[in-house]
Amino acid sequence: GFPRNVKQTEWLLDALMFSKVEVLNIDVDDETAIQRIISRSKIENRKEDSKIEVISKRLDDYERVREGAIR
Repeated sequence: GFPRNVKQTEWLLDALMFSKVEVLNIDVDDETAIQRIISRSKIENRKEDSKIEVISKRLDDYERVREGAIR
């Protein structure tokens, strides 16, 4: 999704010349997200996406940066 962080949100607002934007936030639990990513890794031959440690770190990083973008 886009925007994913505060900097991207600010860029989007400036680019669209809006003072605010509405966002649809779809909340998916980590287990579901992990299963979807693993399934996609098999279809798209993404070896890194089949490693739980890599996926968990990516989800943690995403959660940390998106917090500021969604208020």
